[in-house]
Amino acid sequence: MSAYRVKLLAAPPLPSAEEEDVIICPGLAGLPRHGLEVAALLPISGINDRALSLLENGDQLPDASQGNEHWSSKTTLALMMADPFLLAQSLFEPLRHQKIQRITNYPTIQLHDGDSMRGFESASLGLTREVEIMAAFCEAGFRGTAFVTSLNAARLMLQAGADTLILHPGLYLRDWRVRATSAKLIDQILRSLRLDENLKKQILIMRPDGYGTELDTVFTQADGIVEFGF
Repeated sequence: MSAYRVKLLAAPPLPSAEEEDVIICPGLAGLPRHGLEVAALLPISGINDRALSLLENGDQLPDASQGNEHWSSKTTLALMMADPFLLAQSLFEPLRHQKIQRITNYPTIQLHDGDSMRGFESASLGLTREVEIMAAFCEAGFRGTAFVTSLNAARLMLQAGADTLILHPGLYLRDWRVRATSAKLIDQILRSLRLDENLKKQILIMRPDGYGTELDTVFTQADGIVEFGF
């Protein structure tokens, strides 16, 4: 049986591809493919601007009145939830109007680490901010898919109402030993989550550009794979 795959796209898929589950992150469009996730996290990228424009205009989205009703159940809209200017409540009606039921926190601020992450957290722009925004969407009736890089983040996102987790191994680095260590950590997180018999949530693994066989073992234990589709 082939693995369940979700494509992370920079634009809505063509009608012929609508049967696939997709995550749409419009802010990725135009960013350099090499170091894509690094560029997406830069303050100058305005990562949420295109997502908000997509909701406002809707001209790139399938028209549900034209027989595309199933599109919404296959689509997740990505928002950078650590954005201090993102107001979740202002997006409820546009999301409902476009019949988008599921959102996710991508790119996630959790891809920062060390002093950078502590700085964001101290300014209330770190994981805590992402969890608060996720909770706001879930409480409003939307379904949440959460990108996480740690067991603590996974548990917090589940408490916030997310019903799907995407374990992200972190930014791609050329040193294979770092990638191997990251893959081992993801494996440990997955195993810890699986030990909870009451946890019936879907758990996927993100495969960033540049990762090779490091994550292969983890893929066999997860419910699916998320990878760039453009």
